[in-house]
Amino acid sequence: MTNLLIFFADIRTIESTKGLVSVDYQSGGTGVYFTDGGLVEFTWSKGDYESLFSMVLADGSDLKLNPGKTMMCIVRNTYQSSLEITDDSAE
Repeated sequence: MTNLLIFFADIRTIESTKGLVSVDYQSGGTGVYFTDGGLVEFTWSKGDYESLFSMVLADGSDLKLNPGKTMMCIVRNTYQSSLEITDDSAE
């Protein structure tokens, strides 16, 4: 795959369900975009469940994805501080 997007969001387990979760799309959050061996941090927003994601860089410009296959992951924001990026290319 060419692109990997990780969206950090407030995710809560819905009480009395077997593992179903609720994602808070309206609050938006931060994210990390991996492509071509590098990464870019961004902020994202989304009006509601049916709206498109908006991804913006620190300078206010829109995040532009490289052509190719893209995987998107939504991760509980409490895990953001646990994200560890290593460079195995030196091995």
